Amino acid sequence: MTFKRFLIPFSILVLILASCKDQGRERDNIFDPKNSTKKTDLGFRLSSQDSSIRLSWNPPTKTNYKSTNIFRIAPGETEASVYAVVEKNTAHFTDKNIIFDLPYSYYLSLNGETEESYRTEKLSITPGPASIWILDTYLWEVNKLNYDLSSIAMRKLTAWRPENLAFTKGFNIALVTYPAFRDLELFNTKTGEFIAGNSHLERPFDAVYDDALGKFWLVDSTGALFTIDTSAADAQLFLQDLSQPVQIDLFDQNLFILDQGVNKIFLYDTTPQKLDSIYQTPDSLKFVSLKQFRIDKINNNLYFFDGDSGRNVLYKYDLLQKSLTSIFETNTIYAFDINPVDETIWIIMAKHLNSNLVQLSGNVISKFDISELEKPIDIKILPVNGNLIIIDFKSTANINVPKVFHFRTDLSLIGTYTTYGDPYRIYIE
Repeated sequence: MTFKRFLIPFSILVLILASCKDQGRERDNIFDPKNSTKKTDLGFRLSSQDSSIRLSWNPPTKTNYKSTNIFRIAPGETEASVYAVVEKNTAHFTDKNIIFDLPYSYYLSLNGETEESYRTEKLSITPGPASIWILDTYLWEVNKLNYDLSSIAMRKLTAWRPENLAFTKGFNIALVTYPAFRDLELFNTKTGEFIAGNSHLERPFDAVYDDALGKFWLVDSTGALFTIDTSAADAQLFLQDLSQPVQIDLFDQNLFILDQGVNKIFLYDTTPQKLDSIYQTPDSLKFVSLKQFRIDKINNNLYFFDGDSGRNVLYKYDLLQKSLTSIFETNTIYAFDINPVDETIWIIMAKHLNSNLVQLSGNVISKFDISELEKPIDIKILPVNGNLIIIDFKSTANINVPKVFHFRTDLSLIGTYTTYGDPYRIYIE
């Protein structure tokens, strides 16, 4: 009797455990029709690079399957079809049969011995011909974004607050400056890996790469000009009689340096010998506060803006004729950029008369109100198609909202990048 009394409860316990195990199998087995999740989680993700879309996923290690189906919805299509089938344990696929600026959607499924699994979530992406980088001054990051801003293609965590970024051409090397911490760093643009650093300068601020020299030119905002080699980040001093240089660029083997300490833009050759300086308005008045310049390297023009919080003026300097003209004036300009293909200028500014974005095209001034923008702080034009990338500063700190926007030239939205951080500057590689 004693044995029977314990045998019955023991049998019930065994049945309960078996039932629980079977329920767990149903939840975990992606081929089981009773799978309660009704989906396959493979960590599926998309990224775009130049003229291709890359699909990546985590192949299952504890599931017996034969191959992976790749479904695609191309522009103009309404339903997905099997686009490719790849072998078991494959972890990525590259789609090169794409058209820029149009959306593509994908999802995956697995082929078992006799059945097909549930499908992964559907993801969408719009590819394009440029790499978009941003600096984040709150999260201390350098991020390479997909063309449509849908995700981060490469994230680099920085040791300090980043200020400026410069790229080599064809060598996958970038230089990032940290002037508040007397530091700069070279890193690999494909992996984000550290190459070399230099913490022996005072305030390394901005840099530009010189193809002919094979080095970076760098301005230190304490008044110096250096070259930085691309292997060990060693610095060589060339000038130390500047005042407060904060921007540098290179065109036709001439260096352009904006010096806020004296409110002048200097032109040097690469010896470096001073060639010219821009220091006064067309009315022979001194500049109030130079902020930013852009070089139109096709039409030989230099654009920059000057002023205080109440009056900002955008100027055009003809590099061949050495003549300066005023082309636009408003209360506050935050930033601007130029498309050298058609000489169209886009200006982001403080909202005035229901507009915060201005387009200058020849003698035509067009004003727009972009409702999503609260305080735009930087803008870049993609030279291949004229599209606009705009960073917007949100007054409420640390909220996860769109802060980077990608617009076509007709101001239709391609995509946004949402973050808790504070994107600060845009760079196009």
